[in-house]
Amino acid sequence: MKTLGRILATVALLISSWGLLPQQFAQSANLSFNMSSVNAILAVEDTRVNRADDKLGQMGLKIDLNHSSVRSFSGYRGMYPNLAALIVRNAPFENVNDVLDIPGLNDKQKEFLKEHLDSFTVTPVETSLNEGDNRFNDGIYD
Repeated sequence: MKTLGRILATVALLISSWGLLPQQFAQSANLSFNMSSVNAILAVEDTRVNRADDKLGQMGLKIDLNHSSVRSFSGYRGMYPNLAALIVRNAPFENVNDVLDIPGLNDKQKEFLKEHLDSFTVTPVETSLNEGDNRFNDGIYD
């Protein structure tokens, strides 16, 4: 008897998905699959953002001094890896200009940083992006 019930339910599901059953039967059997409900479910899922994604959206195309890895600085000649590691070790910063106050910077490094201040940003610290040693080795290899 259970087998017969399963077979009938499967056949009803197939027929209703083809649109051959009356709508009332499909609804009573809880087999209604209209696209508006599927689209509504997908729209809800698209609006969810985790804290890390939200932070990455705030950073934009600039290098966030409080969250970017050492490798993020590799596009700036003379910054990777030594100066970048110094910046990562001395984070977090309250504002972009605080990077100029890192102890041990020589005049050449300070001048270099001043020239590139507009390429940096600072956002409030998000622990999900600063856990462990990921800022020193983010595991991305070219």
